[in-house]
Amino acid sequence: CMCAICSQPTWTVTMKYPNEIQQRGIAYAIKPFAALSFLSGCYVIYHLLIQKPEKLKRMYHRIILAMNICLLPYAITDFVGTWAMPAGTPYRLGALGNQTTCTIQGFLSIVFSFAVPYYYSSLSIYSCFAVRNSFKEESYRHIEKWIHLSAVCISLPVAVFFAAIEGINPNATVCYAAEFPPNCANDPGVPCERGGDSVSMMIKKIYALCIIFVTFVIPPMALLYLRASIKKVNRDTKGSVGKKKMIESFRKRALKDL
Repeated sequence: CMCAICSQPTWTVTMKYPNEIQQRGIAYAIKPFAALSFLSGCYVIYHLLIQKPEKLKRMYHRIILAMNICLLPYAITDFVGTWAMPAGTPYRLGALGNQTTCTIQGFLSIVFSFAVPYYYSSLSIYSCFAVRNSFKEESYRHIEKWIHLSAVCISLPVAVFFAAIEGINPNATVCYAAEFPPNCANDPGVPCERGGDSVSMMIKKIYALCIIFVTFVIPPMALLYLRASIKKVNRDTKGSVGKKKMIESFRKRALKDL
């Protein structure tokens, strides 16, 4: 799903066009996974809001709820896939929409392709704060508002920017931040009709790097920090136990001497 911003097809006269089997794969392969994501997100939301609302007293479960709320529109955009692309889009089987449906799909996909992995990574950040503060939530509850604000404040301006410059167009499996005709920004012989300017291309690359960083860098870094913190706590605990044993031994000796 996240690869919508990275896996941009290259269509030039020197490249092979996708054949019919590949077009079917582009159009339909992602739909079962999107449907499963949607159903799982619905279940988690139902569980937290209806079955066990008392769990929302904890910050951890509130982050889980926000992540799954963001997952629903993201899964819908992936399930709709090529259906939202303008009818007649070359080499995109099932393109039935228009530019408006494409822009709406791309706007949502840009926002939530960042928000979902961001909330996933925020769970790692939450764990670091929890361990550091001995799981006393009142000591780190202040970070929650910044977690929710950042999820929107980073991705929403990017989506608005690409929508404003007509930079949302058919991409690999969904409409996304892309130029039209495809790959026109890299082919001087093909003028771009929509998007493709140097500023939008730079922003797209930076945004893709942000998604990669949030998804693949922050969680491992947080795990390494947790491992180091737990090791330090274990060393301190062993040291304290050793000191207590020594004190108890001296106390017993003193009592024996008396």
